[in-house]
Amino acid sequence: MKRWALALSFLCASASAQAPITQTLDDDTGHALDAFHSALARDRARISVWGASHVASDQFTSALRDALTARHGEGGPGLFFPARPLTLYDRRDVALAEGTGLHGVSTRDHHEPDDYGAAGMALDASAPARACARLAGDATSFTARARCDTDEGSLTLVVGAIRRQGWCVASHRLALAIETSTGAHEVCITLERGGLRSFGIDARNARGVVVQNLGVPGSRARDALLWNETSLARELAAHPPDLVILSYGTNESAQRRAAADLRADMRELIARFHRAAPAASCLVLGPSDRPRRVRGQWRARARSSLVRDAYRDAARAGGCAFFDLLAWTGGPGSMADWAIRGWALTDRAHFTDASYEALGRDLARAIDP
Repeated sequence: MKRWALALSFLCASASAQAPITQTLDDDTGHALDAFHSALARDRARISVWGASHVASDQFTSALRDALTARHGEGGPGLFFPARPLTLYDRRDVALAEGTGLHGVSTRDHHEPDDYGAAGMALDASAPARACARLAGDATSFTARARCDTDEGSLTLVVGAIRRQGWCVASHRLALAIETSTGAHEVCITLERGGLRSFGIDARNARGVVVQNLGVPGSRARDALLWNETSLARELAAHPPDLVILSYGTNESAQRRAAADLRADMRELIARFHRAAPAASCLVLGPSDRPRRVRGQWRARARSSLVRDAYRDAARAGGCAFFDLLAWTGGPGSMADWAIRGWALTDRAHFTDASYEALGRDLARAIDP
């Protein structure tokens, strides 16, 4: 077993003291990240992070992105949505539009099997719709993908002065691509006549690291099994990841699902990603601490350790590395103290910006030592 010992040291907003926390990344096979490391050696790697609210806000993933792109080059934002499909969805490297005529769909609202593409969420247009985004940096390759529900709709992709338009055939997909030699940082999509589902825009460069956050707040590993697997595989095949990161478990710790069922959920989710992206490395992030309030006092949840152990077992069985986020915060009940110190929010479930940034930096050191 490989273990990389890490130390976290960051300056919190409300105190001048530093907090060292030791964490390990487990890899039972010794080779779980080999494919990813090979991609990094070529300075051309894509990391796709799926999960819940920790991922949706792009707080720790943006720090992970900054750390890796500083070492290996800026690969562009990868897959993103030009308008927010969910209230908490964000990208720190893309200025998102409000969008007109679009509404988001995801497992959070529907809790039923559906075609959610590669992200577990999408933008629907039942009438003419438009959204634009501005990238913090340049990209040279752009692709917009959508599903047509009628024969009447059309999708238009505009990058700078270049425009591509495709017309719908019911139950088919549209994929519009634009290549630029000089790079561009503004991109728009227009969906005419409605009846389309947008799976987002992919913007990238020929080289560098891409880190894309695909988080649905409130979701669990079990919810991701509601995505249409054929659609997931089709979308990932268009832009395959070199590293799949699955970050679930904090929401499961507040529920009563049996450990065996939790383990089975994660094993099946890992298996689906292995089938959809067979060349990718795999990393599972365990749950963070989430204490509960009992008679006015914040108490540790026994289920936090139960969920952590179930997902670690599933990671090992699926040939994935495992990052123990519960240990990273100091173990069960630690978030109560973190909130007092100003390192976590008062809900004792989410971190402050500084703590998310520290997590992203530590994770970068773990996967690219």
